[in-house]
Amino acid sequence: MNESNEWTRQGRRQEKKKKRGRIGFILILLLAIIAVAGTYYASRINHTINTITQNVGNRTEQEANDIIQNAKPINILLLGIDNGAYGRSEEDGRSDTMLLLTVNPSMKKSQLLSLPRDTYTEIVGTGGYDKLNHAFAYGKAPMVINSVEKMLDTTIDFYVQINMGGLMEFVDAVGGIEVTSPLTFTYEGRSFVEGKTELLDGESALRSHVCVTMILKGIQAVKNVNVSLSKNSLRN
Repeated sequence: MNESNEWTRQGRRQEKKKKRGRIGFILILLLAIIAVAGTYYASRINHTINTITQNVGNRTEQEANDIIQNAKPINILLLGIDNGAYGRSEEDGRSDTMLLLTVNPSMKKSQLLSLPRDTYTEIVGTGGYDKLNHAFAYGKAPMVINSVEKMLDTTIDFYVQINMGGLMEFVDAVGGIEVTSPLTFTYEGRSFVEGKTELLDGESALRSHVCVTMILKGIQAVKNVNVSLSKNSLRN
């Protein structure tokens, strides 16, 4: 009887050891999966950032390093290019979104200035005037930088450039973004509801942005027509 109980106790101890072994193996496996997944997403984010970020505008690398190390005020030009998706070649495109970010590290202040794409200004390097967003089509980022510097009488220290394809990759790399649609609409098979917040992947986020932009431009165009008609009516 005692011998039988001893075998039973040994069997239970071995079973507990097996369970602990299985639990330990599962934990190690989960940690390995988390580590691999984290490394994968980190590498995707770093790759995307390195792809879309250009670190120096019209500065030499030494000048750029001096600005950063001494916490001097800097101007960063942010460019959104309308290519890289929907069959649009990366060889062609315009900078339809342009923002000038000014950062003053010592005062801990920053300022963001939107540059309207249709601003009629001198396009440095062409010898003429045109819409500001056409500068990218003529001479890529360097011509946009030179034209903005001339227009605002300032210096661009750094710039960041991203196109529609890069936007989709970036959104996917961070796991999507939450967007609350200001309108109800369907665009290329994807439906959005006004006031509803959704987690969008890169492609859906781009579709939402493109469609809302087109709708708002259409609304503004109609408003402009109505204003023009009203003025003409007053004259008559």
